[in-house]
Amino acid sequence: MNKPKYNKEIIELPLQFIKKAAVFSFSVPNGGEGRWEALHVTNLSPVVVALTDSGEIILLRMFRFPVEDFVYELPGGSPNKGEALMDAVRRELLEETGYEIRGNLEALTECYLYNGKTNAKAAIFLATKCRKVKEPEHDAVERYVGVETLEVTVDEVIAQISSDEGFRYDPVIGHAVTCLLGRGLVKYNPK
Repeated sequence: MNKPKYNKEIIELPLQFIKKAAVFSFSVPNGGEGRWEALHVTNLSPVVVALTDSGEIILLRMFRFPVEDFVYELPGGSPNKGEALMDAVRRELLEETGYEIRGNLEALTECYLYNGKTNAKAAIFLATKCRKVKEPEHDAVERYVGVETLEVTVDEVIAQISSDEGFRYDPVIGHAVTCLLGRGLVKYNPK
């Protein structure tokens, strides 16, 4: 199937963090007009599957305003101007969790964050032999939303995602764990 034909308009928004929206307009086969609106971003969001020496995954738990609930997610964030993605991953992991990468850091995969509502894409990295070397450097907002650092096994992550509480896990975690399992980089031992 070929891509449909459409017009795309980028609209600047007068907001602090959400800067642009994309509006797609197109003609549908019955002769009507269609429209699709989405958030538009221009950079990758790097996140990291940080594994400890014992193979546990480092996760963050925090309150997120858009869903009005506490959620689990991988450490990561936006690169500073001119900062390489791998450098941003190292910095963000240390700032958010207090963990330092003592082993390898490599690109694992990329994924769209919510392809029906935004073009945002996550660059997922894998870091090994991560160790806590200091307390996290949380800013006032991070302290307000109660950011916590957790070490969890792959089995625990899969069990939680598979449970009634699975909606609390950022979908990027499931994507990353599936990639790790598919490549044989971690083992799953269901109970």
